Amino acid sequence: MMQNSKLTIFYLLTMVVFFACHSCSKKNEHPIPDIAFYIEPIYIYDPEYTELLHDYGVVVISNEGYLNNGILLVNVGNHEFKAYDATCTFEIEAGCQVSPNENQINSAICSCCGSNYELSFGTPNSGPAKYLLKEYRVVSDGDYLIIYNK
Repeated sequence: MMQNSKLTIFYLLTMVVFFACHSCSKKNEHPIPDIAFYIEPIYIYDPEYTELLHDYGVVVISNEGYLNNGILLVNVGNHEFKAYDATCTFEIEAGCQVSPNENQINSAICSCCGSNYELSFGTPNSGPAKYLLKEYRVVSDGDYLIIYNK
């Protein structure tokens, strides 16, 4: 009898965990679809990328990411780099892009809706956007950066 009740409790707990995880994955889905890509290693001392030598320096890599809207590559300090899709999370299908905000360090602004994003975490801090910028993987060896997804 004891074995049966343990099995029933295990079954019930398994079902609760399954449904909890399943419902969480739907709620946390990012509005920008996943796409697979790989960008050849970027040498940060190349004149095209020297902005990345400074904390909060940003470089836009054109014709990459979702809808080829570009990728924002950011030096967030402490030799850490982040890459975000330049597609606005509010104006996704309209092809609206975010670009470095000339008036505010460590931020990017949407050309269509005016949403402003903080670039250390991709967080929208003003405007109608509610989702973080879509983040991609960055691998660094100190001199070279590789950006990829999947």
